[in-house]
Amino acid sequence: MKIFIIPTSYPDDEFPVKDIFINEQAMALSKLGHTVTVLHVKKLPSKQIVSHIKSGIQRADDGFAIRYIKIIKTFLEDKFPLLNKNAFVNAMRELFVEAQKVQGVPDVLYAHFSCWAGYAATEISKEFNIPCVTMEHSGRLVQPGQSVSKTVINCVKKTVKESEEFLCVSPGLRASIRKIVPDAKNLSVITNMIDSRFEYRPRINKGKFVFLSIGRLVASKRFDQLIDAFVQAFDENENVELRIGGNGELKDKLENKIKLCNREKQIKLLGQLNRSVTLEEYIKCDCFVLPSTWETFGLVYREAMAVGRPIITTDHGGFDSNTWNDDCGYMIPVNDISALSDALKAVILNYDSFNGRDISKFCLSTC
Repeated sequence: MKIFIIPTSYPDDEFPVKDIFINEQAMALSKLGHTVTVLHVKKLPSKQIVSHIKSGIQRADDGFAIRYIKIIKTFLEDKFPLLNKNAFVNAMRELFVEAQKVQGVPDVLYAHFSCWAGYAATEISKEFNIPCVTMEHSGRLVQPGQSVSKTVINCVKKTVKESEEFLCVSPGLRASIRKIVPDAKNLSVITNMIDSRFEYRPRINKGKFVFLSIGRLVASKRFDQLIDAFVQAFDENENVELRIGGNGELKDKLENKIKLCNREKQIKLLGQLNRSVTLEEYIKCDCFVLPSTWETFGLVYREAMAVGRPIITTDHGGFDSNTWNDDCGYMIPVNDISALSDALKAVILNYDSFNGRDISKFCLSTC
């Protein structure tokens, strides 16, 4: 089958882990024998230096897929969604026209995220009479208290109604989509795949207990609460370490918080991790912990579980009764620092009760 993948964003040399799961899906489809082409509209904010914007369409051979790239500038995307949507859709159509000249007409368009890739895919689908499938991952559609613009809501409605199939990465996300489009009959749940590199690895005895946390350094991940809970749970002389991977707007604040707590020796900010280093960190850790307020799926939790590590998670919506059991670790309420502190201590005290191989098997059989 010839597949054109249409993502809202896609990893590249500049942003190597941006929506990496789309890249890994594309690679898996290629390994299954499909011919994969990626149409990559790369959005750069208006504050980006003008000289960084290259006009025209670029073509890259990623080995498993040919990628067509067009760079566009965005301007206050949250405040002017319609303006930015139109720019994205126009750029995506240009990429499609160029790609089909060389790659031929695809059998299916496979979009990731309704805004704006799904919207663009349905427009192309209608114009060129090619079936379209959309997979939704967007956390803004499930985040409690999140204000979603009318433009976004209309985009989701159109994408659901005009896609042959509309795939959600979790039951919670499907429930949110159903509230937006109550009469939708094409909603299915297909979870994000876990890369085959993330498989059971025995625990490494390091002489200290290592907690690992990975995510964008943004408010919804609650890294500030994790640091507070860690400080509350352990004194500065205990042989325990917290390693935090990721980058984001709160990096400086978190660094200052760690210094004020005098925990630089125990709490390490690792910066952005590539996939190989991420796997190494999972293997070296004893427990994965992330107190997110919400998740559509929660790939990092599942990658840690696949490696065989117990996790500490909040009840963020990314797990349900079929994908979670208490043999995998501890699930605590959102925004409960005391419960988080207790869980950090409990996982060390009760570590022998967790079977890493069983955690891995359970995760890989339910995801």
